Amino acid sequence: MLISWNCTNACNLSCPHCSRDAGQAAPRELSFQEGQKLIDGAARAGFRLFIFSGGEALLRSDLPELVRYTASRGMRPVLGSNGTLLDEPLARTLQRAGLARAGFSLDSVYPKAHDLFRGVDGAWDATVAACRRCASLGLPFQVHMTLLDWNASELSAMHDLALGLGAAALHLFFPVRTGRGRDARGIVESPEAYRTLLEEIAVLAAKGALDVKAVCAPQITTLLPPEHRFGKGCLAGKSYCVVTPSGEVRPCAYLDQVAGNVLDTPFEDLWRNAPLFRAMRTPEYPGGCGGCLWSELCGGCRARAFAESGNAQGRDPLCWMPL
Repeated sequence: MLISWNCTNACNLSCPHCSRDAGQAAPRELSFQEGQKLIDGAARAGFRLFIFSGGEALLRSDLPELVRYTASRGMRPVLGSNGTLLDEPLARTLQRAGLARAGFSLDSVYPKAHDLFRGVDGAWDATVAACRRCASLGLPFQVHMTLLDWNASELSAMHDLALGLGAAALHLFFPVRTGRGRDARGIVESPEAYRTLLEEIAVLAAKGALDVKAVCAPQITTLLPPEHRFGKGCLAGKSYCVVTPSGEVRPCAYLDQVAGNVLDTPFEDLWRNAPLFRAMRTPEYPGGCGGCLWSELCGGCRARAFAESGNAQGRDPLCWMPL
């Protein structure tokens, strides 16, 4: 099981697809001590992977100590970051604290295209430098690419770039219309285009040169042989959740529903008993996904269903399967 804590809403970039609408720190963000309580609750609930993300997690000055505390509780602390702020001293500090892996956002093999998307000149060079820095230190890292209609043709080239940089994995994200991404251009919204991309990803995954994973794309499990599958369908509320900077607990970063707040209720109680999570864990989805032959393996994306219809248990609008 994995949990992602958006540990701050502050960010030094300005990305149009951002589900958090990050930029400025939130008026009320969890303190170090409150973060420790969250980490304790995640450990008691049986989570094994703890992701520090944002906003930009590297803007939290106490991040190394939070990483150290997470490791002391028996979980693997990992980082989701744009990488632009990771200099060598900070990389070494995080490595000594027990950081297990870092994930860096890189959306194009072309520096100018990436910088334009991320809203800051020089972002591509800084992120690639972070990748090379981790490789030189022996700190495992992976590349995160947001797949959109303008960079979809770069999929194979990004695979080769990530491999050349020494990445352990390439994770390919399909954004959902939420947060600042509600009005973002280029989000893949055609089932046919979506399927074509998943077929390309499946080919890259089968090569085995790099660990390739499609994120928020549960239908890919229907295209992969059993040996290349990485779990079953949508993880939201089942084996994954997100905690916002202010302590709200949500099924995933893209699903705009709240199970509760860790400032009011211990995390482990919310995870085990919140009605929202109980509903997410039922296989009885109406609207097509529940009756599909692939429901057990795929189940559709709950965030896309909610963004499309306001019903998190509805049909995934990118699914190409017949009703």
